[in-house]
Amino acid sequence: MVDEPKIPQQDLPSASQIDFLFKIISRYDTYITSTNAKASLIIAWNGVVIGAILLKYQEIISQFSCVSKVSTLAGLLLVICGILALVSNGLIFGVVFPFLTASREDGRGSLIYFGSVAKTDPQEYTSSIQAVSSSDLIEELAQQASTLAVGLEKKMRRLQKSIWAIYGELVSIALLVILFACNV
Repeated sequence: MVDEPKIPQQDLPSASQIDFLFKIISRYDTYITSTNAKASLIIAWNGVVIGAILLKYQEIISQFSCVSKVSTLAGLLLVICGILALVSNGLIFGVVFPFLTASREDGRGSLIYFGSVAKTDPQEYTSSIQAVSSSDLIEELAQQASTLAVGLEKKMRRLQKSIWAIYGELVSIALLVILFACNV
């Protein structure tokens, strides 16, 4: 059996490339929305943790007052938990902070980035849209997809670090519960 030479595939038509890039951008937008929703949950969780520590610190510590070393350890665990909640929130605020990076670095206004569109006269924008070629639109969409991917990766990394801080909070809380159970 003789292998037949492979015939190169036809390049995707411009319309397919444009559609493909819009799907990628839409997917990234969905991920960005997802990170913001997760960030809301994390902020709420950390608000409860910080609020409980601030409002109930003395009450919690008084549960461990029979042994000074245990009381000191409980206080330390509460402080660690509070610090981790603050660190987690600090990281997560970077996730919900608006992503305002333009996709074009060549000084020309973007046809997609809302910041550039907002600075463009509506008539000028209409003319630019009508004059854009398929290859220019593909380039613009690819740059936008790349810019969104970079921003999304930063958001995901901050989200991940924030969740690791929450794991630390949970360990601190679990140790407090164990300490309380052993102290009773």
